[in-house]
Amino acid sequence: FFVGDHPAASGTVFTDDLLIEFAGTTCLPAATAYMGTTPPSDYEVGAFYPTDEDWAKGDREISCYLYRVDDGQATSGA
Repeated sequence: FFVGDHPAASGTVFTDDLLIEFAGTTCLPAATAYMGTTPPSDYEVGAFYPTDEDWAKGDREISCYLYRVDDGQATSGA
């Protein structure tokens, strides 16, 4: 539901904290905008991000996604 570049400057070392902060400040609000409401408690936000090697080369693209924690089928009404 969202693809964008992490704003970290070139040379910034990737850490889990960096992703967690980005997910909280970017992915969650984007999920809310996408769904039209805050995602229900049976949904969580995840992100695909560059490998350490690609990050070191300057790749900052992050793809945010939603998934159901109970592995149930997502519906348009969520």
